[in-house]
Order: sequence, then structure tokens, then C-alpha cells
Amino acid sequence: MRKNVRNSGIDIIGDVPWGTHFCQFYQTKEDLADILVPYFKAGLENNEYCLWITSQPLEVEEAKEALRSAVSDIDFYLEKGQIEIISYIFWCVNGGIYNPERVMNGWFEKLNHALESGYEGLRLSGNTSWLKTEEWDDFVDSEKKIDSSIDKYRMIALCTYPLSKCGANKIIDVIINHHFALIKRKGKWENIESSKRKKTEEKIQILLNAVESSDDAIVTRSLEDIIISWNKGAEQIHGYSAEEILGKHISILEPDNLKGEMKQFSEKIKQGKKIQHYETSRLKKDGTIINVSVTLSPVFDASGELVAISAIARDITERINAEKSLAKAEDARKKEIHHRIKNNLQVISSLLDLQADKFEDENVREAFRESQSRVLSMSLIHEELYKGEETDTLDFSAYLQKLAENLFQTYSLSSQNIRLYVDLEENASFNMDTVVPLGIIINELVSNSLKHAFQGRDGGEIRIKLRREENGECINSIEDGKGECCKSISFILTVSDDGIGIPESLDLENLETLGFQLIASLVDQLDGELKLKRNNGAEFTIRFTVTEMDQIACCHPALNRLSDNSILG
Repeated sequence: MRKNVRNSGIDIIGDVPWGTHFCQFYQTKEDLADILVPYFKAGLENNEYCLWITSQPLEVEEAKEALRSAVSDIDFYLEKGQIEIISYIFWCVNGGIYNPERVMNGWFEKLNHALESGYEGLRLSGNTSWLKTEEWDDFVDSEKKIDSSIDKYRMIALCTYPLSKCGANKIIDVIINHHFALIKRKGKWENIESSKRKKTEEKIQILLNAVESSDDAIVTRSLEDIIISWNKGAEQIHGYSAEEILGKHISILEPDNLKGEMKQFSEKIKQGKKIQHYETSRLKKDGTIINVSVTLSPVFDASGELVAISAIARDITERINAEKSLAKAEDARKKEIHHRIKNNLQVISSLLDLQADKFEDENVREAFRESQSRVLSMSLIHEELYKGEETDTLDFSAYLQKLAENLFQTYSLSSQNIRLYVDLEENASFNMDTVVPLGIIINELVSNSLKHAFQGRDGGEIRIKLRREENGECINSIEDGKGECCKSISFILTVSDDGIGIPESLDLENLETLGFQLIASLVDQLDGELKLKRNNGAEFTIRFTVTEMDQIACCHPALNRLSDNSILG
């Protein structure tokens, strides 16, 4: 998971991992120096930030002298600020009263300072000879909290207890709440460890081995978003070794377009929520962007207090690339289909044209021309889809402009004094289920105006207007890791002319012409509403609603994707 083995400096212990919390029972200040001097010497030599909280019988100046006997350049380390030797009066008590919360917070503040300053972690020791009997229970509770959570941090803590103040019950309290205890018997230091803790640690080690061998990146970060654990999978996926990244802010992994996303994640986690299988992007050490599926969970200590955030990230770049390749192949297939349909429809249009030439009756020829126009309106859809970037949705504004121009050419009116005004909503894209009926409706209405509205007139105007009205917006759940933005939008399509108009005697709902029957049927197909105004010509208004689905990218991804509906409580 990390380079977590550290030299304790104490022969009987040897190397210990970060997160070690142990204790020493002593009788004299020589006993204290016997353990603490080599302990801090090893920390200084291995680029660790050291904190020594002193009390009788070995206080600040004596502690410095004891260290000086083993560390010749101790003054250099003191001036550099790599080691602090502080009296318990300034650390453990506030106004003469023991404040366990202040002590614990102080530890983690020092740890963050150490990591930000480039040190490997924090090595500390505190002597407890100052403790009053009435403060013992509170102290034991704080030791229990520390012991249950310290293994998540780059910290080693050695607590020292005077045997003269520890009865049997207190000794048991101490041993239970530390990984192991050092005690001197017959002139030699011995390591005492409870069998219960040893069994627990064996189980934990099995779990740690599983974490370490995982191909997924398993990363723990503090509540301040500082990376505090980093497994082999994380090294392989992100490219950073544990030595390079431990102590860094988690935002180092954010691409520029997702800055702030992890902060948003952390805020949700602090509310006790989880984020499961969420697909996003991360920045590797070499600057490349990878796709990952991330699950984040709150980490609580034994007392139920949130102490860290756990993240499991799986590299899904190959899957995403495969999906893109498949989508590209599917797009090519769809474009080929659109191309073939367009060609077939053009063949049908040509056949209708040839067939019309066989009839002299103008009404029959007109019927063929109308059918040909309808076929060409559909052919144009497939032509635009074949040429465009999208294969399932069509830029309706561009399509409508071309359709109207084709109709003017079909009715040989491009050079006459009938003007076309088009006012279209930009970026109005519809799928095939919407664009085909709309195309035929516009074909019918514009054709009708061109044929009938301007009889006996020198010219006129045809206007086509399309505008949208957003009804509302919702953001779906991202339980599947893919946030989608869902918008229900009403569009209003207006086709009007300033021609002779439609007589009041003609009932729109009872018109028997094929064109108007077709319009009414297609409006129903769209679940739309059709209205006619007869003032100064004819104005047809069609209101219809579409649902737009889009991957959330309209706002900052970290804000849009992390709505309350997107997170699992």
C-alpha cells in the first residue's frame, strides 16, 4: 500500500509500520532516555518530523541534553524545526485542565504540517507522569480513539507511563489500548503484546495484503483531502509511487476540466453518503487522462466519528475506448444505412416523376408531384444524417432551411416575388421520431401556401418560425455512474403566409384533402396541438414537446453531477 516500514531505532522492536501506537513503562529517567533517545534519533535521520512532549522526570532541557549525547548536530535539527521538545504544560493542559480533544487535534495538525513541509510523517512521544487520578478515565478514552484510527496515518506514537503511578488495572488499560508495551525486567527490555490484539492484527494483515495486491487503486485521504495511503494498484493506475504522492493534496489527480470535483465529493462524504461506481476522469503523473470508475466511502473510527475517506478507482480506459470504437463502427453502419435509404427514396422520387409524365390530367400530375415532394422531404433527412456528425439526431434548423429552398425550386418559384423568411431556434436537434413527421408537416404547409395562397397576386411572404420553451429540468440519479441531464422542452412551430387565407367556411378538423389529413395525423403522432389563425392570410401553429437527454456537461461537471439526487445516502 505504501512504504510504511520505518526504523524505530529501538533494537527490541526493529522496524515498525506507520500507524504504530505503542507504550513504555519506566521507573527512572534513565529508562526514558534509554528508549526515547534512539527512537527520536532514528526519526531525525529518516526525515521524519519529531514531537517530544515532556514531563517529570525528564523535562525539556534534560531531554535536549540526552539527545545531544547521541545526536551531535541536535542543535541543527532544533533550529531547522524538524524536532520540537515541548513541556506538557503547553500541550496537554489548558488553564491547568486536561483537554484530550485539544491534544488529539494537535497531533493531526502537526502531521499535516509535517507532510506539507516535505517530511515523511510524524514521530511523537508523550510522557504521562503529570496525569491526575481523576483524569485517568478521560485519558484512557482518548487513547482508545487514537488507537482505533492511528493506523490510517503516517504517524508513530510512543506513550510513556511511570510504573510508580500504574496499578494492575491501569497497566491493563494501557496494554489494551496500545499495539504493544515495552517493560524492563531484570535489566532487559521486553515486548509485551496481548494475544487478542495479535489475532486481530493477523486478520487485519490479511485484509491489508488483499488491498495491496488489488489491481484497483485503493486510496485513503484525510478529511483535509491529504493522501495518507496508496496501494500498488494506485501506483500502476496513476503512475505515482507512494513516496512521491503521500502527503500531497488529492487534487493532484484532477484534470483541469474537473477541478473542484473531489472537493465536492468530500463534502458529500462528510454528510455520511457514498458515491458508487461513478465514472469520471483522472490525471496521471505523465499528464495523460484516464477514465476511472470510482467508489468513495466514509471511514469511521470505533466511536463512530468520521476520520477519513476511502476511494477505490478502477481504470476503465480500455472499456471506454472499446465503447468508442464500437460507437464509431455503429455510426459508420448507420451512415451507410442513411445513404442507402436516401438513394432508394430518390429512386422512388424519380419513378414518381416518370410516372407523372404519362398523364395529361393536371390534377393527377399534381398528385404525383405532391407525393414526390413528400418523398424528397424524407430523403433530405437521410442525406443530412449521412453528411453530418450525428447519426440519430438532426440539426432541424439547417434541415428546415434546405427543405424550404427545395420546395421553392420544386414549384419553380425561386425567381418569383414570393419571399421566404425563416426564424429558427439555434441548436434545435431532434431524433428521427420527431424530425420525419415535422418535415412532412412543413412540406405540406409550405406547399399549400405556394400553390394556393398567392393566386392572383404578384407576390407575398411565407414565414417559418421555430422557438423553444423550457418546461423544466431534472437530473437523474447516477447510481449507474453515468449522470444524465433530462429536459422536457416545448417547441412552437409557426408556418404562415400573407396570402388570400383560408375561408371561414372550411373547418380545419373536417378538411378531406390528403395533405391536411396527413398534417392532422402527424401532429397527433407528435402528441402535439395544431391551431389555425385566419387574420391577414393563414397562420398554422403547432406546439409539441420533446425530451432531451444529454451527458451532464452543461455546467461544471463537479456541480451538475453531484446534485443530491446523484448520491446514494
